Amino acid sequence: MGFGYRQVLGEIIYAYVVCRLDISYAATFLSRFSQAPAEQHYQALKDVVKYLRCTKDWGIVYWRENPVESLPHVPLEQPPMDPTLPPFLIHKLSELVGYVDAAHATNLVNRKSVTGYAFCFARGAIAFKTKLQTTVATSSTEAEFVAGVSAAKVAKYLRSVLKDLGFPQRRPSPLYMDNKSAIAMINENKPTMCSRHIDIQYFAIQEWREAGEIKMIHIPGIINPSDASTKPLGWTLHSRHVRRSMGHYRPTY
Repeated sequence: MGFGYRQVLGEIIYAYVVCRLDISYAATFLSRFSQAPAEQHYQALKDVVKYLRCTKDWGIVYWRENPVESLPHVPLEQPPMDPTLPPFLIHKLSELVGYVDAAHATNLVNRKSVTGYAFCFARGAIAFKTKLQTTVATSSTEAEFVAGVSAAKVAKYLRSVLKDLGFPQRRPSPLYMDNKSAIAMINENKPTMCSRHIDIQYFAIQEWREAGEIKMIHIPGIINPSDASTKPLGWTLHSRHVRRSMGHYRPTY
């Protein structure tokens, strides 16, 4: 088709790692076929490049607690708010907030699930990732539980970094997910009969919650920004989720 698959794939992965978390699922999904891509994979990769060209002005935006008038004014398009969808949760700009999600058994080859998370500080994402889980989850609850543990490890690390930078987190960092069963297993120490086979190492998240480092909170999937990093969505929800994580919604001072 006139271009090298791996070369272009490497270029979009670079864009994803640097600041384009909106293509996280597409980049990681297409990388699974780098050994022997078919024509449909080439076409999908080409569509991702077209998308990046159409949205080349996008990036991650971070906001201050108060506006600084001495800084130059930079025009920023404010995304329209869909009145038919529930509003996003509002947090302090200096609070570390995490969103995590998992898509159960979406890999049709080995039936592994996909983990996706994003941590926001100053309204923009400072850590984000999309990856296949290392083990095969036997239920959506297990997939969400494993994803929550992966995100909680990142939360602990980011809290230590923010403390060194002079932004200590006084309260447990909220970690939002849309699976109530997984949240109950973590917050209330209630492992179910169907979770006894889960590796013991994952239950360390219960100690982190008791130590006041994280707190699992339920959030509907329709307002969970990490939903876009685990599965393909329509343009309305995809744009809404990724632009929320990228800080494109202006805070109300």
